[in-house]
Amino acid sequence: MSAGSADSATVTLLNRLRLGARLATAFATVIVLLLVVMATAILTAARQGAAASRMEQTQQFVELLKDAKFSSADFNGWQTAYAFDALRGVADAAQDTGASRAAFLTSIRTFQTTVATATTSATSTATRTELESIATLAAQFLTVDTQIAELYRRDTTAARTAANVLVIGQEIEIFQQIGTHLDTVAAAAGTDFAAARSSATAAQRTGDALIWSAGTVAALIAAGLALVVTRSVTRPVDSVRRRLVLLADGDLASPVIVTGRDEIAAMATALRQSLSALGTAMRTIDGSATSLAAAAASPTRRSAPRASPRTSPPSRWPPSTPPTASARHSRPPRSWPGCPATCTPSSPGSATSPERRAGPVPARCAPVAWMPA
Repeated sequence: MSAGSADSATVTLLNRLRLGARLATAFATVIVLLLVVMATAILTAARQGAAASRMEQTQQFVELLKDAKFSSADFNGWQTAYAFDALRGVADAAQDTGASRAAFLTSIRTFQTTVATATTSATSTATRTELESIATLAAQFLTVDTQIAELYRRDTTAARTAANVLVIGQEIEIFQQIGTHLDTVAAAAGTDFAAARSSATAAQRTGDALIWSAGTVAALIAAGLALVVTRSVTRPVDSVRRRLVLLADGDLASPVIVTGRDEIAAMATALRQSLSALGTAMRTIDGSATSLAAAAASPTRRSAPRASPRTSPPSRWPPSTPPTASARHSRPPRSWPGCPATCTPSSPGSATSPERRAGPVPARCAPVAWMPA
């Protein structure tokens, strides 16, 4: 089926609907298309929002890991500082109130808090497991540090030696393990952040393409629907208009094509009925005019009209004395006012002449009857 026949079939199908239902259907379709575009935009925005939220969460997690690495280096440094103070003979170096040891305790608590927060914000089970291992190592580091502080408080050579061994031995090993786990988690967080950023970019690209596609399809459907509905209205109206132009030119024979069951089809039906009635009336008038013309053309006997009283001389009839033949033929012919000179009773063109008896006599050439003087 060609595009033109398909379009005509669609228009014919629409013409079966009334104009109100047709327009309501068109507007409802446009509203549905708008809702589809809006739903597509909302879905795309939701996807982009989820990707952006994931990227933001991953970025915050990476920042927490950076803080944890800084805190780990911080508490390890403060432990070394208060151990050096104890070796230098600072009185309260191994006490919790000592400057270096108090800073150590604060930094390791900060580290533990940061690790706990990062564990809560972890995006994968593997990362959460790594963070839990780091928290366990931090607790071990703090337990060993408590032993170190106790040894430094004894203030003996053996105790200081044992404390030094713990500081540069077991504590360094724990710190290195913490660093290794932090590096693993940081690498995983970096990968997650890159994936989240790529996902956000892809979601934005896909969303833009989806919105443009949905908008373009909706616009094409709306344009096609508008074209079809417009043609379903303008074509019948133009057909009726052209038929009215033919009617104005006097054409009563051309048929009025009626398609559909809408208001325009009802108008075309009424026009066809009107043309049929008008044609019947015109045929009746034409037949009557033909009959009248035939009746007027048939020969009829007409009586000679009398002279008008306003222009005829006073009648004295019957005369008291009949005129003689010589007097009757010696009078000159009298012409009637307004008639040619030849239109006299005795002239061949007069009403009494044989050639004028077959036709009507003009009023101004009425026969002139002879009247005695």
